[in-house]
Amino acid sequence: MRIYTNSAGKLLKNYEYSQFLKESTNFNKIYISKKVSSVNNGLDEIESNSMMLKYNVPEHINIKALRKNILDTFSKEKIKVLCGYKGEGTNNQTLYIAPFNKAMAINYLKQYINIPYNEILIAGNDNNDISMAKLSQKGSKFICLNNSKPNLMKVCEKLSKENKNIFFSLSPGAKGIIEGLLKFLS
Repeated sequence: MRIYTNSAGKLLKNYEYSQFLKESTNFNKIYISKKVSSVNNGLDEIESNSMMLKYNVPEHINIKALRKNILDTFSKEKIKVLCGYKGEGTNNQTLYIAPFNKAMAINYLKQYINIPYNEILIAGNDNNDISMAKLSQKGSKFICLNNSKPNLMKVCEKLSKENKNIFFSLSPGAKGIIEGLLKFLS
């Protein structure tokens, strides 16, 4: 995940955010990659960058158990990583390892721009948006789009019982975001 700053009409990468992630999580891509290989040799690393590793996982490997094993391994070493996956039980299983989630980026931007939670409006429809939906407990507004994944929907339903900062759109995508904007800004 990258954050860019607009400087004289040009988008420039915010290296302070990358540095913040490295310092606050002890994330070292080379070490993480070697450690993951030692946990399971059958993983094929693909499309990695300095702050995220992505692996193809063979269908015969239980990706949930692999994820738990990786998280346990790094937890013992006090290395904070997030580990997600897609395509469970298919020949298209993908494992992601990163030192961040979307809420961390929102929190960083909140401090960087110096705005209160009640002025933050977020929308999402995938499991990687759960961390942002949970920011509704701190006052931010979250639009749970109509086409949201079941796990996100379940989290939003629970959160909506605790606070009024969750809105369930009737439409997916941009149309659902507009519905949420009209709800929260009226």
